[in-house]
Formats: sequence, structure tokens, C-alpha cells
Amino acid sequence: MRHNSQKILFKFYSEILGKEMAETLWAKVVDKKKGHFQVENIPFYIPNLATDDLIQAEYLEKEQTYLFKEIVQYSGNSIVRVIRLNKSFDTEKLRLKLRKLGCNSEQWNEDYFAMEVPQKVNYKKIKKELSKLEKKEMISFAEAVLSDAHQK
Repeated sequence: MRHNSQKILFKFYSEILGKEMAETLWAKVVDKKKGHFQVENIPFYIPNLATDDLIQAEYLEKEQTYLFKEIVQYSGNSIVRVIRLNKSFDTEKLRLKLRKLGCNSEQWNEDYFAMEVPQKVNYKKIKKELSKLEKKEMISFAEAVLSDAHQK
């Protein structure tokens, strides 16, 4: 367990997978009395949520876990999800390149990863690179959460 962090359970309907889902993320305790936490992990499937978002969760005694209730404040970060289409394409090289541009990512498997685009990072460069690879049918990507800063 991380110092001053809690696992938070998120339950949601996935439009992508067409079913009810659950995903857990680590979140830093901001105000335990209010149930406020700051998201630390990059969400793989959770809709409309990004790293560093301030959320509210309630403790469920029966399940002995915190359950997500709502987003209190958006961080300004964005989340982009990438799927490898061509098996010969090296996603690890792409992740390294994106990391050098300021974007961390978490890999689900060799065909899928989710990437954080911090508010201060120029998303135009990132999108240009991803679009170029999508045009070549190497990957497909989805802007799961696109902050106001990255929509310009």
C-alpha cells in the first residue's frame, strides 16, 4: 500500500465494452473526513476521469473499501487510450517516445495502454504523432478525456 493513499473502487457502464465494469485506482488522501482524494493512477477504462482529478468517495463498511461518488474538481490533465492494430508495431518504443514528450502511460497488455497528458504538455505534438501512426494503421487511439487546455 502506498503511503497516504487509498484504493478507490469505480463502478461504471463501459460504452466501449458494452457492460458493467469495475476498476480500482490509487488515490492520495486529501481530506479523509470529506472523502476527498486525488487520483494517482491512469484510468484504463473509467470514463471522464483523469490523473490528479479531485474526487469524492465514501467508505463502504461491508466491502471495506472506498467507492467513488463524484468528481469534485478536474485537474486539467487528459487521458488518451491507444490500441495496437499491427502486431509487428513496437508499443514500447512509442511509449518511450511519448514519455520523452512528457506523457506517462500504463500498459494493460502489449496491445493496449492508457496515457496521461499533463495540462502543461503541448498536446498538438502528441496528437500529430498518434494520428500519423493511425493513418499507417499501426494503432488506433481515443481521447478518453480531453481537457480544455488540450482542446485548443
